[in-house]
Amino acid sequence: NHLYSVLSQFVINRQESEFAQYQFLISHLTSDAKKALHKAHLNLALSNRGLFKTLKIARTIASIEQATAISKDHIVEAIGYRRCGWIQSQIK
Repeated sequence: NHLYSVLSQFVINRQESEFAQYQFLISHLTSDAKKALHKAHLNLALSNRGLFKTLKIARTIASIEQATAISKDHIVEAIGYRRCGWIQSQIK
């Protein structure tokens, strides 16, 4: 699984508790969400750190909606928020 290996590389120097969080997030992705996240990683040049932050934002969105899984829509919305923040930082 490409997504799992990318995130695994990111946590090599991290604590085990963070790795458990990555595993939890990945386990709650729908198959469409995994595909969308993989495309975002490749097409938007998201770093591994950016990928994880996007996952955390998507999980928050899913929690607000009381969803049990992170869907493609949650990933897309999270990417939108991250890009918005990047654009704002470039303007300041």
